[in-house]
Amino acid sequence: MAVIIGDLKFGNLWRSNSEVFKLLVTHANRYPQMSVQDVYKLLYQGAMGSEHFQDSFKDFEDDLSNEWQSVKADDSIPIWENIRPDGRIVRFYLAPFKAREGQITQLLTLSYWTTTLYEGSLENLKSSWETFEKICRDKKWIKFPIDEVDAFDNWLKRNQFPPVHHSENYRKSYQPAYRLLLREFLSVLTPV
Repeated sequence: MAVIIGDLKFGNLWRSNSEVFKLLVTHANRYPQMSVQDVYKLLYQGAMGSEHFQDSFKDFEDDLSNEWQSVKADDSIPIWENIRPDGRIVRFYLAPFKAREGQITQLLTLSYWTTTLYEGSLENLKSSWETFEKICRDKKWIKFPIDEVDAFDNWLKRNQFPPVHHSENYRKSYQPAYRLLLREFLSVLTPV
């Protein structure tokens, strides 16, 4: 249960229909090609953190370096966005950071720290998914046919809520290139 009084939020926000709905609608408005799979990826990252933790810092560095080289600088998109109702973790986008001549070494360090410092919660992931399902079943959000939600739910349960990639359509439409960051690290990368 979550209790929200003004800007104060207590309890498990993943169980709050209004907080999860707000998060999902914000993303769906920005990314209209978002599928049920992309909803789940958003919820997964918000609850669990980075799903692609590398065995070594070197692998992590190589992945970021390769993606950095392939991304074109683009300051027309936001540099970060919330992926949790409480905003504790954000997606930090490479293209606008590159456009601002950001330092990849700082991003590397802070995104790696995020993967090691943030402890995910399978319980929160399941709660967030249940809340999404309830919103869809109660027809509070009719973006996704309930049979698609049910089919994906069955797949999730059979596979024990695994990490997933963005859907092919999402990747083609938005070319997502980001790293997850603890919100407190934003001030280092985006000074006022």
